[in-house]
Amino acid sequence: MEFISLAVTQPVVDYVQHIGKGGRQIAIQSASPALQAKINATNRNECLLLLIGGEFELRNGDPGAIWPRHQAQGCQSDNFDEMYDFLSRRPGHPVTFSCVDRSQL
Repeated sequence: MEFISLAVTQPVVDYVQHIGKGGRQIAIQSASPALQAKINATNRNECLLLLIGGEFELRNGDPGAIWPRHQAQGCQSDNFDEMYDFLSRRPGHPVTFSCVDRSQL
């Protein structure tokens, strides 16, 4: 099964306190090898659609982070907010989730 480890870092939490929600990002700490190869090839024009933890659909368009601006309005945007809020409670502590690349489905 594919996995992804995500975290919100303390510098991001500090930055968001100064500039607001626009600075939020979820760092990709690691992933299973096949998924990591796909993540490494992403950019804003070549995104992955990831199902994280079987519940959170998020779009990834950056090899190092998941950004709110890549999310579609509605469910994906809400998923980003919920995931960011959860991970920012313990900055710098990665959480590992099951992950499915739904881009090809």
